Amino acid sequence: LTRFLGEPNFDYNHDTVATVGYNFVHRATDSLTFRQNLQYSQEIWDYRNVIPYGLQADLRTLDRGAYGNRKVYDTFAIDNQAELKADTGALHHTVLFGVDYRWNQYQNDGTNSGVVGPIDIFTPIYNTGVFMPAFDYGTRQTLNSTGVYLQDQIKLDRWILTLGGRYDWSDRKTVDTFNVNGSSSGQKDNAFTKRAGLGYEFDNGVVPYFGYSESFLPLTGSAYDGTGSGKPLDPETGRQYEVGIKYQPKGTNLRMTAALYDLRRQNVTMRDSAHPGYLLQIGEVSSRGFEFEAVASLTSNLNLTAAYAYNDARVTKSIGADLGKRPVRSPPHLASLWADYTIREGALSGFGFGAGVRYVSESAGDSLNTFEAPAYTLVDAMVRYEIENWRFSVNATNLFNKQYVTGCSDDCAAGRGRTILGKVAYRW
Repeated sequence: LTRFLGEPNFDYNHDTVATVGYNFVHRATDSLTFRQNLQYSQEIWDYRNVIPYGLQADLRTLDRGAYGNRKVYDTFAIDNQAELKADTGALHHTVLFGVDYRWNQYQNDGTNSGVVGPIDIFTPIYNTGVFMPAFDYGTRQTLNSTGVYLQDQIKLDRWILTLGGRYDWSDRKTVDTFNVNGSSSGQKDNAFTKRAGLGYEFDNGVVPYFGYSESFLPLTGSAYDGTGSGKPLDPETGRQYEVGIKYQPKGTNLRMTAALYDLRRQNVTMRDSAHPGYLLQIGEVSSRGFEFEAVASLTSNLNLTAAYAYNDARVTKSIGADLGKRPVRSPPHLASLWADYTIREGALSGFGFGAGVRYVSESAGDSLNTFEAPAYTLVDAMVRYEIENWRFSVNATNLFNKQYVTGCSDDCAAGRGRTILGKVAYRW
C-alpha cells in the first residue's frame, strides 16, 4: 500500500547532466608512457517538494510545509601522468608521476518557507494550494584543488612492493549571493597522504597481499550557521587497512579476489534534514567488512561477474545521540551477478548482450536507527554492437521499472525508474 502525501501539481524533481572530455595516451617508448585525462561536467538539479512536519492529535491529520531548491554543479578536472618502467639491478620498477587539478563551482539557491495546508493521510484531498515565496537564500562556493603524486611498484622475484605519496592543496571560497552585501568566507587546506602495499606471487596463482592507504578529500557544500553563506565543510580524511588474496589459476580465465578491510573516515557528510540545502558532518565513521569478486570467461563468448560485499559501518566519534549507530544510507549487504555474451563470428559478429541482477539490503533510515529503508533487488540489461572503431550500445537500468526506496535520511527518496541510455563511441 502506498500513499502520496505531497501535492501532484506542485512536486517535481528535474536533474540535467552534461559531460565532455577526452582520454589521451602517448607511448613515447616501450618503457615511457604519457597520459592526459580531461573532463568538464555540469549538473543542474531543480526540485521542490511538500514535506511532512508531524501528525496532529487525531493521528490522521498531517501538518506539512514546502521547500524549493536549485543547485548547479560545474566541474573541470585534468590529470597528467608519466609512467616509466625501468630496472635497477634485480629490482623491476613501474614509476608513476602525476599532477592533477580540479575546479568545482557549486551554486545553491532555495527557500524553506513554503506554506501548504494539512492533509488527511487516510482520505487525502489534493491541490488545496501551495504558497511558495521567492528564493530566500543563495550560496556560491568555488573550490580549487591541486595534487602531486608519485608511486613506485617494485618487483623482486615474486615479491611486489608498492609505495606512494600524494600532496594536495585546496582553496575554497563561499559567497552569500542572496544579499547584495552578502558575507563571504575562505578556507585553505593541505595534506600529505601515503599508501603502501606488499604482495607475494605463488606458483599456483595465489597472491596474498596487505595494503595501507590514506585519503584527503576537499568538499563542496556548506553547513548551516544561521547566515546566508553557511559554514564551509572541513575536508574528509580517511585511513584504511586491507588484507586479501587474489587467485588466478594457471591456464584459466578465472580471477577471484577476497579482502578484509578496516576503514575510518573523519568529517563524513550527511544531509541536514532540519535545514534543507545544507549538510552535517559526523565526527568519524568506522567501516569493517569483507569483499569478494569473481570474474570468469566461461567460453570465448560468455563472461560472468559475481560480487558480494559486507560492510559493518558505525558512528565511532560524535557529540550527538548517533554515537554507535549505523550511518544512514549504508546497507550492510550488497550483491550482484552479471552475464555478458558476445558473438564473434558470422553475420552478427560484434553483436553482444548482457543482463544482471543487483541486491541492496535494508539500511538505517535515520541517525538514531529508529527505522530502516527496505531492501530491494533490480534487474539491468545491455545490448551493443561493435564494428571497426565504432561501438554502439544501449543500457537499461531497473529494467522492470520496479518501485523502491534508495535510502532514507529522516525522510525517504524514491529510486530511479526504468532508465534507458544510448551511447555511441569511436576510438582512433
